Amino acid sequence: MKLRIILASRLPLYILLIGLLSVHACKNKKKLTEVTDQEAVKEEIADELARNEANEESASEPNASEMKSVSMPLVTLTKSQMVDKYFMEITGASSVDLANGSIDKTLQFFSNPEVPVLIAIYQNEQEVDYDEPTNISKYLNYLKDTKSKPAVVEEMVMDENGKIKELILRKGN
Repeated sequence: MKLRIILASRLPLYILLIGLLSVHACKNKKKLTEVTDQEAVKEEIADELARNEANEESASEPNASEMKSVSMPLVTLTKSQMVDKYFMEITGASSVDLANGSIDKTLQFFSNPEVPVLIAIYQNEQEVDYDEPTNISKYLNYLKDTKSKPAVVEEMVMDENGKIKELILRKGN
């Protein structure tokens, strides 16, 4: 009899505790779902970019009618992002022929293969130290040969035709 009274007096407390735990668990599940949704969107974008790259390799420049028929949204990359992307393609190429193809695509952004390239290797508030100056052709072949991590585009100077006539890169940490 005494046990029933003790259990009966604590019953509302147990119900309240279970209710609080349930509400807390639902909030955590919602946050997990939001994070999972964001990751899924990032994965979809990465897959879409990979498909676009595969399409670029298999076909030449699409004409205007083909561009209108594409149902997926197109991601517009800046010229510096495109150059960075081609640098990574050259470094990650599985064969010399693929690397040379990426080099040819990259050189289309430049006014000529002798465009000067400066690579910032150290920078503080007052000064910048640069590696030995080179040109874009030598730098692209260096990436092909060494498969090293490419420097990222820091600054580009363009000519009147919209082609790069000087490139400053920043060595990644």
